Amino acid sequence: QQQRQRQQQQEPPFTQQRLQSQNQHQHQQPQRYHDAVGSHSSSSAHRSGGGGGGSIDGWNERFAHLDNALNMSAADDGFLELDEAIRLVENYNLIYALDFPKERVAALLADLDASAGGRGLVSIRNLSSQLRTCR
Repeated sequence: QQQRQRQQQQEPPFTQQRLQSQNQHQHQQPQRYHDAVGSHSSSSAHRSGGGGGGSIDGWNERFAHLDNALNMSAADDGFLELDEAIRLVENYNLIYALDFPKERVAALLADLDASAGGRGLVSIRNLSSQLRTCR
């Protein structure tokens, strides 16, 4: 840290301002991320998974984000590469608190891959309908 301070003292003022701006920007990144996804992942209704009538509608709304991402990522034939399907399901499960058990998702994806001939492809239509019953 002392070495960095010495470097900053030797650099022109413009460079010092840029470095300060970068440091400030780095500290703001987590807050921006939280603001972007916070409303989707922080409420107790979202984390409840099942529960009352309002949380089911909330879950369906959150699931719609995953369903949309799967459909947007799929090829014209309705299939998606297995690795991409895994990535999307894991990320959306985390971000939108969909409460899918990892073991069940892994088994589901393996079954869907096998039913597609073990080619490393997953039917998005089948994946979406199976995920709705997975939690």
